[in-house]
Amino acid sequence: MVDNYGDAGFSWRLTRRLTEILASNHFTVNENKVRLFCDDIPLIKKLAGEAIIAKLMSLGLRIESWDHAEQIIKPNEMPEVVLETFSCDLPELYLTQITDSLLINVEYLSAEPWIEDMHGLATLPSLPNQHPRYFYYPGFNNRTGGLLGPSEPFSTDANNSKVLNELFKEIRTESSVISIFNYGENNFIDFLDQLMNQGTKADLFICYGKAQEAVTKWLGKPFNRPIDLDQIRLIPTPFVNQEEYDALLARCDLNWVRGEDSFVRAQWAAKPFIWDIYPQEDQVHLEKLDAFLNIYLPKDNLQLAQKIINMMKNHAVDTWWNDLSNINSYAQEWANTLHSSQLDADLGVRIINFIKPLLKKG
Repeated sequence: MVDNYGDAGFSWRLTRRLTEILASNHFTVNENKVRLFCDDIPLIKKLAGEAIIAKLMSLGLRIESWDHAEQIIKPNEMPEVVLETFSCDLPELYLTQITDSLLINVEYLSAEPWIEDMHGLATLPSLPNQHPRYFYYPGFNNRTGGLLGPSEPFSTDANNSKVLNELFKEIRTESSVISIFNYGENNFIDFLDQLMNQGTKADLFICYGKAQEAVTKWLGKPFNRPIDLDQIRLIPTPFVNQEEYDALLARCDLNWVRGEDSFVRAQWAAKPFIWDIYPQEDQVHLEKLDAFLNIYLPKDNLQLAQKIINMMKNHAVDTWWNDLSNINSYAQEWANTLHSSQLDADLGVRIINFIKPLLKKG
C-alpha cells in the first residue's frame, strides 16, 4: 500500500463489489470466489467493519496475508483471474505458479484523456509461459473502466452509527459543518486561519491521522476533545469504517478529501468538496487536478466555475465561501450525471464484462 486509506480503501471496495456481484449473479466458480491479499489486514478490517466482513465471508470472500500468497495456491485451485491494484507486482513465486491465470492491473483513477487510449491494452508478459497483462483504467466516461458505485443494500445503516451520532451532538445550530480528511499541509492551516479571521461559524470534524496531527501542532497542545476558537469548533473524529465515513460525507456541508477513495465518495455524496490530491514529484498531481476540473466544472456558468476553482486550489476563502450553496447545487447535478453515466454498469460490473471474453480466448 502506498497511501494507506486510498489504496487499501479502493482495493477493499473493489473486493467487496466483486464479491457482491458474483454472489447476486450466482456464478459457478470455486468455493472461494474472491481472495484479497494485503500487507495490512488489520487496516482492512477497520475500513470494512466486522459486520460487513462477516457478511462477505459468508458469500465466499477470503482475506489473506500478502506474505503468504505463494503458499496458498494449490494445483487444483488456480485462480481464473488475478487483479493487481496500482501496479503492485505480486510476489514472483506466486506469479510463477499462476501462469494460466488472466492478469489485470487496475490502475489509478484519472480524468486525463490519454487513459482512454490505454484502457484495456495488454503488455508483454514479464515471466516465461505467462499470459499478457492487461491494463484497466477507472475513469469518468464509457471509454474507461468507470467508477465503483454504491454497495448492495445488505450493508448496515451507518446513519445509526453510535460514533457518528455522538459526534453530531457537538454540532451547533446554524453552523456550517465541514469534514477534514486531508494531508494536513500548510494550505489547510491557512484555511483554518481564514475561517477564524472572517468570523465564520463552522464546526469541523477533524478526521483521524494527518489532519489531527496538523491541528495538534497548530494548537500547540493536545487535541483530544472539541475546542472552540472564536466562531469555529474543532471536533476530533476517530477512525471510522467506510460506511460510517460515507455517511459523514453525506451529512456535511463541505468535505475536504484526499487520495482516490475519499475523492470518489465525496462525489457520490453530492456535496461540495476540496480534493487534496496526493502530491507527486514535478507537480504532476496538479496536471491530474486540472484534468479533473476540465470535466467537472460547469461549462454554462463561468462565474460558478471560477468559484469552484478557487475552492479546489485553496485560494482565499472569501473568494468562494459565500457561493457554497450554489456550489452545493452543482455538486448534486454532478452526482446525478455520474449516476446516469453508470446506470448500466459501474466499475465492478464493467471489469467482469471485460474479463469474460478474455477468459473465453483461453
